[in-house]
Amino acid sequence: MTSRAKWSLLGGLLLLWVAVIAFRVMTEPEPQRAPLKFVSGQMVARETAHGADEMPAGPITVGAQGARVSFKDPKNIFAPLDLRTDEEKAAAAQARLLAAKKKAEQAAAAAAPAPPAPPPPTLEELAAQEAQRQAELARQQKEQAIQQARKAMGQYRFLGYLTRNGAPQAFLGKGNEIYIVKTGETVEGKIQVTTIDSTTVKLTEQTTSTETSLPLVKEGS
Repeated sequence: MTSRAKWSLLGGLLLLWVAVIAFRVMTEPEPQRAPLKFVSGQMVARETAHGADEMPAGPITVGAQGARVSFKDPKNIFAPLDLRTDEEKAAAAQARLLAAKKKAEQAAAAAAPAPPAPPPPTLEELAAQEAQRQAELARQQKEQAIQQARKAMGQYRFLGYLTRNGAPQAFLGKGNEIYIVKTGETVEGKIQVTTIDSTTVKLTEQTTSTETSLPLVKEGS
């Protein structure tokens, strides 16, 4: 084959290849395109050519080597970090529960009806209360009078003893005063000499019937 024939064959092959490429380009159908929807402030939504199915949220295979990519829920990277420990979180949760329980109890107590007022006392109950009050007042007055009587009789001293005409007599001192008394006599109108012996004089305060004993004062005491 001559050189001219070779070049003619090569040119024919090139023309045939160009014609095949042009035929493929012209017969290739145009790809379908879905319009993109985007609104300011919202996330871009992907739709398929039919506009019904959404992209699956599970792992998908991409690339020639089949790398798997998992789609997860979005996370707000601007949210404040919670640096508390598990114990502190549990304590805070317990405190919130206690506060809610206390608030519920207070609300229940406020909503509960007030207890009915007790009925007024009857005349018999009022009379019994007054009698009890009077008895308590009389007891207190009697105890006060007994204390005063004992204090008054405690001011006397048994200074001496003698027998005159067969009757015992006692020398009683009170301050700078000295009284010579016999059994049955009274001193200052309200203190009666009950008994006299060589060691003791017994006195009785007539208003309260309070008794006391005075020992004989020894010399030098």
